[in-house]
Amino acid sequence: MLPKKMLKVTLFLCVLLNISNAILTRKSTCGNIRRWQICCRGRIINRNEPNVQCCGTRVYNPALSICCGGQIRLRQSVDSMCCGIHSYRPSLSLCCGGQVSRRQGLGSACCGTDVYEPTLLICCADKIRMRQGRFSRCCGSNVYKSDSHTCCNGTIKVKTGRRSNCN
Repeated sequence: MLPKKMLKVTLFLCVLLNISNAILTRKSTCGNIRRWQICCRGRIINRNEPNVQCCGTRVYNPALSICCGGQIRLRQSVDSMCCGIHSYRPSLSLCCGGQVSRRQGLGSACCGTDVYEPTLLICCADKIRMRQGRFSRCCGSNVYKSDSHTCCNGTIKVKTGRRSNCN
C-alpha cells in the first residue's frame, strides 16, 4: 500500500499525463495522431513544417506549392490556380478545356481549348470566327449580323421587316 501523499502524487501525474497526451494527440481517420503529424489518406506523415497540407499521400507547403490533380506543383504566383495537373498564373494565362494557354489581352476568353480576343473575334460552337460588326451572333458554327439576318434552326436567313421569318 502506498502512503497517502505518494498516492496523491501518482494520481496527479496520471491526470497530467492524460491531459498532455490529449493535447498532443487528436482523432483522425488514421487514429490518434500527434500535433507534429498529419493524416493524408489514411497515412500518418511527420510534418517537416507547421503549415503543411496533404496532396494525396504527400505533404507540401501551400505558400510555395499548389496541389493540382493530386500532383504537387510550384506556385507560379500567389494567385496560382490549377488547370488539370498544371499550375498557372491567371494574370498571364487561361485554363481552356484543361490546357494552359497564354492570354492575348486583358479581355481574353476561351473557345474550346483556344484563347481568343472577343472584341475582334467570336466563338461559335468551339470555332473562332471573325466578327462581322457590332451585331455579330452565332448560328451553329457560323457568324451572322443580327441586325439584318436571323438564325432559324441552324440556318442563316435574311430578315424581312423587323420579324424573323423562320416558318
